[in-house]
Amino acid sequence: MTDYSYRMKYLKDNDKVSFYDYITYKREAGWWCGKYQDDWHRPKEIKKTLYNAFLTRLPDYYFLGFPIKELLKSSYSNGYCYTCSLALSLYFDDFEIILANLKNYANHCKKVFQFNYQEYPHAFLKAKINNHEYIIDTTWGMITDYDSYDYLFSLEDIKKITSKDLDNTKVYQYLKKMKKIKSPSYKDREKEEYIDYLNDLNKYVKYCYEYKSDNLVLEDFIRSCLIADRIESTILYWQEKYYYKKDLCDRVNFPKENMLSTIDDRNDFLLDSNNIKTKEENNEVLELYEFLDIKKNKELTIFQKLQRLLKM
Repeated sequence: MTDYSYRMKYLKDNDKVSFYDYITYKREAGWWCGKYQDDWHRPKEIKKTLYNAFLTRLPDYYFLGFPIKELLKSSYSNGYCYTCSLALSLYFDDFEIILANLKNYANHCKKVFQFNYQEYPHAFLKAKINNHEYIIDTTWGMITDYDSYDYLFSLEDIKKITSKDLDNTKVYQYLKKMKKIKSPSYKDREKEEYIDYLNDLNKYVKYCYEYKSDNLVLEDFIRSCLIADRIESTILYWQEKYYYKKDLCDRVNFPKENMLSTIDDRNDFLLDSNNIKTKEENNEVLELYEFLDIKKNKELTIFQKLQRLLKM
């Protein structure tokens, strides 16, 4: 177990972190996927993990025409932390986008994946939810407090961009103006309406390229980080994927209630496998859950009887 894995387990065991991305939540609870997207295996031992229904409760806003609630799901957001942190910020009036090197995760990637990472540059959002300040990470689909986040990742080279910084830019003013406007359907991409939409998209890219500021962190974020996410081609890729439901997250409706894996996994069939053999194995695991619960209750009953006898 790497230092990152150990710290993540500690945070989950102590209810310090929750996951708003349902697919990530299931993986963190111990579920694993076979060769195909729909071949999900139940773990024999569930890892304690919290699911936070935060994402399902957000209003229907759009980032350059694309639904933000879809964009923040893991199969879209992974690899686009700068753009997705910016998109998420449209739900808040007061926030910070924080840029940092995730030292502990870079070390984890070296040991587990043999990636030659010297650093792991990343962006995430700090904002208030129900009057409490949280870190919301769009790559992990995760919500936690700042100290826990720093404990998990060992942050280095921290830079901050405030809501006030962004509000004064033409780029962000344009995004706020567009946040309630949905793009035309991808199936109409040959029509004039869709071509007009592409022109609007190019306007955003132009604003990014032309932006200059005395705030070099903000300038680099807008001119380099956002454009580095290849936003023009990426939006079109996201739209095609979403329209044709190419990913599992597009076919699973995320639960609208908070969940705890050690309780809810017994009744949760949202990721049950389409593979007959895997489905049989999953049913056997469910029977094991039931057996362990009965055994635990029996042991508890015997213990209670002994306690009563000792008091006599």
